[in-house]
Amino acid sequence: MHRPNHPLTALEARKQLLVLEAEIQRQQVCSDIDTLAEQVRGMTHKVASFGSMASVATLAAGGIAALRGSRKTTSPPSKLSRVISLARWGISAWLMFRNKDR
Repeated sequence: MHRPNHPLTALEARKQLLVLEAEIQRQQVCSDIDTLAEQVRGMTHKVASFGSMASVATLAAGGIAALRGSRKTTSPPSKLSRVISLARWGISAWLMFRNKDR
């Protein structure tokens, strides 16, 4: 279909401008989505790092409590209960570090 050499009508010009504007906005939305995804990845990494630190802190606190013994009772804890408590802590630490390496 061959168009004669005449200027665009006002409606055709408006249509072309709207198409161009839509394309620019589409590209801007894609850019915004990429930026947002990058920020979410960064936050996810920070949260995972914080979770690891909290896990280590909890393990350390559990280990210290196991070594000191519980102060909830008036009688001192038996050696068997301390060994069991330390074993639990050791298994937890081993599992956590083993999963970190994978």
